[in-house]
Amino acid sequence: MSLFAARLHLPGQTKVPLNVEIDITDERLELTSGGQQFADWPLEELDVVLRQDGFHFKVDTEDVVLNVADSKQFAEALGITDTESAPQHGKGNTIAPLNTSTLHLLSFDDMKLRISRVEEALTSEEVSPPEAFAQWLKLLKEINRRHGQGSIATHHFYELNTQLLDLMPAPGPGAQH
Repeated sequence: MSLFAARLHLPGQTKVPLNVEIDITDERLELTSGGQQFADWPLEELDVVLRQDGFHFKVDTEDVVLNVADSKQFAEALGITDTESAPQHGKGNTIAPLNTSTLHLLSFDDMKLRISRVEEALTSEEVSPPEAFAQWLKLLKEINRRHGQGSIATHHFYELNTQLLDLMPAPGPGAQH
């Protein structure tokens, strides 16, 4: 098992990188952010090219760049030994055209998963109402922050906000205004 801290972004874009943790184990590469796993890829399905701006990954049609804190050890964990010559690992040796939906989809899927966890907390007898509300409010703020930074597409932002706001019950007849 090898763990690495990194920043994930799209090729050609560095404005809103996503802090991630990379775990390479059992011939798989897993990416997590904020404690939530959002990618799990077999190493043999990855195209990896080391370039000056980071490690370029292609899986199916998705392209991402990882800037890894310890790039030499990361390259070794992937089986790349000559980091000077921009080697490849995996089934191919080219990077596909930029797919601008990658970070938006990662953020969107991550947020949907976190909304389901907040929903569980709101209905759980093990989580106090103030604690569940704090989780709900924190996630609402994060969704709004990420949209403001451009890492969540507007249509996804509206869907996530609506889903999150729908979790809160309407005030009852005895509620004070």
